[in-house]
Amino acid sequence: MRKLGLISLSILLGFLFSGCQPSENAYLDEGKRYLSQGKFTHAISSLSKAKRKTPVEKDEICPLLAQAHLGRSKELNREGRYQKAMEEYQGALRENRKVANLEYRIELLYGLAEDEFTSSPMDSEILRLQKMVFFNPQAIEYRKKLRKVAFVGDRIIVFGLGLKPEGSVSETQAKLLALRAARVDAQRWLAYHISWQKYGFDKPLARVSAKVPGGSILKEVNLGFGAYLVKMELSRKLLAEYV
Repeated sequence: MRKLGLISLSILLGFLFSGCQPSENAYLDEGKRYLSQGKFTHAISSLSKAKRKTPVEKDEICPLLAQAHLGRSKELNREGRYQKAMEEYQGALRENRKVANLEYRIELLYGLAEDEFTSSPMDSEILRLQKMVFFNPQAIEYRKKLRKVAFVGDRIIVFGLGLKPEGSVSETQAKLLALRAARVDAQRWLAYHISWQKYGFDKPLARVSAKVPGGSILKEVNLGFGAYLVKMELSRKLLAEYV
């Protein structure tokens, strides 16, 4: 009789405690609600719990979790917290590759690059203006400002970004390819400056055609996340040869 009483008590406690625990669907519903309200940190927490508890529903949960990570990334980006913003963006990609956005990734990388050169206001401003020109290709005022700031004494300073390609054979190869892409990007910015000096600022960037000089590499920076930054200079004397 005592044994029967203990079994009954265990069953009763089981019912009571199971009633106190949120169900899998409760976590999912809660995550959806937080996501719709723009409360991305809470949404990530709830949806992550739902994912652990209901692996069979990953096809539904992962895209939502990706949206939550991406939303949080954009919040952090607006706050200037670029490292954390990139980490959240990477989290979004792990959940759903369909949220990949190259322009947004480049925006974050420019932010990381600016952070890298916070001790040099001039370099940080050049990077900021290059970003503004990149994302506002029709805005001539940014080209003029960049042109003015990038000329430092008897030389011109540019920066190039390079991304590690997908499916690289090795990390060594990936680094070499990313660095090469960064050098090419820096030379592209030199070509813009040559075109601006020769033809003015009205020509669309996509139509800029100039002989690209080599330039001298001053610094190479590993930004993390498969990206490299190159700081390059070209003397006014050499620049004049291309104009």
